Amino acid sequence: MEPRILLLADISSAHIEKWVVALAQKGYQIGIFSLTKSHTAWYSAYKNIEVLYEGPISGQSYSILTKVRYLFALPKLWSCIKSFSPTVMHAHYATSYGLLGALSKSVPFIISAWGSDIYEFPKKSFLHRTLLKFNLRAADKILSTSYVMKGELWKYSHKEIEVVPFGVETDVFYPYILESRNENIIHIGTIKAMEDIYGIKTIIEAIDLVKHVLPETDLKVFFIGGGNKTKHYKKLVSSKKLEDTFIFTGRIPHSDITDYHNLLDILLNVSTVDESFGVSVIEGMACEKAVIVSDAPGLKEVIGNCGIVVEKKNETQLAEAIVQLIQSPELRTSLGKAARKHVLKNYDFKNCLRQMEKIYNSFVDVSVNAEPAGYKL
Repeated sequence: MEPRILLLADISSAHIEKWVVALAQKGYQIGIFSLTKSHTAWYSAYKNIEVLYEGPISGQSYSILTKVRYLFALPKLWSCIKSFSPTVMHAHYATSYGLLGALSKSVPFIISAWGSDIYEFPKKSFLHRTLLKFNLRAADKILSTSYVMKGELWKYSHKEIEVVPFGVETDVFYPYILESRNENIIHIGTIKAMEDIYGIKTIIEAIDLVKHVLPETDLKVFFIGGGNKTKHYKKLVSSKKLEDTFIFTGRIPHSDITDYHNLLDILLNVSTVDESFGVSVIEGMACEKAVIVSDAPGLKEVIGNCGIVVEKKNETQLAEAIVQLIQSPELRTSLGKAARKHVLKNYDFKNCLRQMEKIYNSFVDVSVNAEPAGYKL
């Protein structure tokens, strides 16, 4: 008997979509309980994916008041547990969905930590830390996307923690030649939202320095993604007279991401916060791209020895690394080839999926009691 998986997760997340579709293709029965609404009905092609609930909350929020609002979704969740009869309940995010799962535990319960729920949320107050510890105590299994976040999790729980990366589909993300690509231009880019935490300002400042060092080099820098501060960054680019260098694509379809990775010569991810993982980084590495990352713990972990690390918010170091890669095509090539081998060994999604299946299957023989565990409002 295949496990029936009840996912407490954001249905609009591309990561959740990838996990759910892959599990559905394996034959698992998947129920989704989401506090947000999906942008598209991506699940509609699969009879074994059931959307049990889509809530009214838009976006992710970290306030205690919002956590209180989550409590009003508990009766809905209890009803879904009773009707869906899951083998295992899996909360993706240790705080919001973790809280709902902790208060509804009637079947084996897994929590997957994602990043800000561990690095930021518990540092806000004693109450936030207490809430996170409560959720983790309720979990039968705790998962982390990286080893560095596993170490951070041990500050709040002494349970065994298993590392299951997001992974990348290496048969989708692989190196190929774009016919439209101009080989005389150096293409640099980042695939992140246009927000302060992703070091967008640092990239603009660094490129300004690079243009002064290599004035004859034809550069195109792509900001691939939407975001609230796009207009602000366009003004900054304009103030430096770099309008011909930077291209703002806005939000792009997920199906176009592989083309953009293969367009680039150099991929940047210079986040200013302690990211726990770097999905766009391993996607670029799978496409044999040279990558430069900031010294965020999760980013350093995913690149291994196959990229360049610079200090957060250090435009001078970033500019020096970019110049080094521009001037050495051989280095770009060798880093790219080593990067794909590293991803195939450590982050191939097929292996990550098998790991998750093994975890789910370990709960098959656990008896299921679909009645809520007595937590009533």
